[in-house]
Amino acid sequence: MVETIDAVAADALSVGRSVVALRAAYPTAQIRTEQVTADGEHALFRCTIALASGAMATGYGHERRGTSADFYEVAEGRAMERACAMLGYAIDGLADPVDG
Repeated sequence: MVETIDAVAADALSVGRSVVALRAAYPTAQIRTEQVTADGEHALFRCTIALASGAMATGYGHERRGTSADFYEVAEGRAMERACAMLGYAIDGLADPVDG
């Protein structure tokens, strides 16, 4: 039997793997997420990751109501995935700059 998961769960797993990989290489990395906009219909988050070496990356994630049960979480996860990708820790291609 093949187990399937929905797209939101797949996004969350990918973000988790990216953060785990980043933390394995840079245990002191600072990861900060901020809600930039939320009007009940759209959510926009920014994630900034800073490494002790001085390297820094920022990613943004956007999601609309109705595309997932928790569109805020999806937007925040996309921001984190994109910031990780900027530092070379993209998993499963979810850091694609085009919101889908």
